[in-house]
Amino acid sequence: MKRKVLVVGCGGIGERHIRVLSGISDVELSICDINVDLLNRLKNTYKISDIYNIWSSIELEQFDTVVISTPAHLHVSMINNALQANCHVLCEKPLALSLEGIQKLIALSHEKNKTVGVAYIYRSMPALNLLREKIISGEIGYVKSVSFVVGSDYPFYRPDYKEIYYNDLSKGGGALHDAVSHMINYIEWCVGPIESIYCMARHLVLPGVDVEDTVSSIMTFENSDAIGTLALNQFQRTYGIMFDFVGTEGVLKFDGTTHSIGICKEPHREYVWSPKMSLDRDDYHRMQFENFFRAVDNHEPFICTLEEAETTLKTILAAHESVKLNRPVEVFKKHFHAPTLNTVKSFQLNKV
Repeated sequence: MKRKVLVVGCGGIGERHIRVLSGISDVELSICDINVDLLNRLKNTYKISDIYNIWSSIELEQFDTVVISTPAHLHVSMINNALQANCHVLCEKPLALSLEGIQKLIALSHEKNKTVGVAYIYRSMPALNLLREKIISGEIGYVKSVSFVVGSDYPFYRPDYKEIYYNDLSKGGGALHDAVSHMINYIEWCVGPIESIYCMARHLVLPGVDVEDTVSSIMTFENSDAIGTLALNQFQRTYGIMFDFVGTEGVLKFDGTTHSIGICKEPHREYVWSPKMSLDRDDYHRMQFENFFRAVDNHEPFICTLEEAETTLKTILAAHESVKLNRPVEVFKKHFHAPTLNTVKSFQLNKV
């Protein structure tokens, strides 16, 4: 029997989900977006059953799984709608822009006994899984220092960045929600919850927007005395991503250009590198769906749960607060609210 899957939100990452899902033999795919022209183009391009452009008119009960890739300010209400209709849910990151309603979602997901996951793609990448396994197994001893340095030419990857959610903080735009949350979620997966964060974030280069495109931060951890640093920009001319975990017995390094893992356990020696594990981006997302459907079939938690995504959201909100106050902020000391978050408007989508 085929899985009946609905993707809501078909721009950017939504189309990638559609492309990947349309290639999975046991998936019967429908899609939903406010842009009718986009819907028609996608229907003519991929193997799609039905198209919709009014969300509120869809009988969600007919679907097994809903994949949500709309702007982040719509996520909580849409997850709630899908759960009420007894659907499993895979939601794009970030989970939300404030903590409002998330605990109710968690309770509802348990009540309905449905799998709900958040699509932090790093957790489905083979190289980063291997890196975490080495950290958790104690191969480099106790982690004492974490350093992430990331840079890319964002307009190259998203030429339409001025016209999409990225330009609007109240829809999940800016580097913190859109990019840094990936790294924060991965750091938390490897080292545990972040205790405090001191963050500087500025708009420095990208034309046509005023959201932050550059971030630097220092972190401490709840369950470790390690110190973490993270630096990201979205305007450098060449793609670069390097993660370092320094332990009491060695160093682990991830090179994001090759998806190779390096390890050094002896003083003044060269890194020993794993084979390259770099794949096409669609392959990572295919692996993510395989992980999700396996979790559904086995009645197991997805690789990134609502609870874990909420923890990441708290850290990102604390980072925004730190930028505003120009000082370190304790992540779990208070409940933060999304900065300049506008009232959520309904996402009008209807079948055509």
